[in-house]
Amino acid sequence: MTGRILLAALVTLGLGAGTLVYEAWPAWYGQEITLQGLLGSMNKRTGRASIEFMAQSVRVEGPGIVPDDLLVPAYLVRQIDTVWPTSEDPVHSAALLQRRVVYVQMERPSEGVGPSQPAAPYIPVSVSRTPVSGAINLRGRVIKAEPTGRFVIALAPPLVPIPAGVDESAFVTAVLRVLPSGRHAVVRLRQ
Repeated sequence: MTGRILLAALVTLGLGAGTLVYEAWPAWYGQEITLQGLLGSMNKRTGRASIEFMAQSVRVEGPGIVPDDLLVPAYLVRQIDTVWPTSEDPVHSAALLQRRVVYVQMERPSEGVGPSQPAAPYIPVSVSRTPVSGAINLRGRVIKAEPTGRFVIALAPPLVPIPAGVDESAFVTAVLRVLPSGRHAVVRLRQ
């Protein structure tokens, strides 16, 4: 009986340690990039808040997509492979895209960067269904899709810890570390 309890405890500890390493691996070994974001209201009990990245709202163009006449900002990105499902009905295509895992390829814009200026945050340039070799790929899940080819991708956990001195509901620069597989972690925030 004691052997079974000991075995169960070892298996549980092993699973917990494996999960911890899996979650922390991007923060240890990933390539560092920065993204602009807006913090949501902070939960006073946990010290965490949601973060809405500017790069999480993208739009693609192609056949079977309703023309976009909204003034809501979104990055126009190209499709590396067919991310937008081909269907005669744009509403059905948008529904098929919901909850799908996609990879957003990120690049740093070259304009406005000089020796006296800080490096510009990365922006999305393309989207694919699999990681693109040689690119910085952020793995995310589509949380909202519209018939206009516009969709929103979850790029961070629902709540991130907010360090002292960072105001809630403020624009921040988030530092992420990204693995070649697209897994990533938010390692710090700064105003």
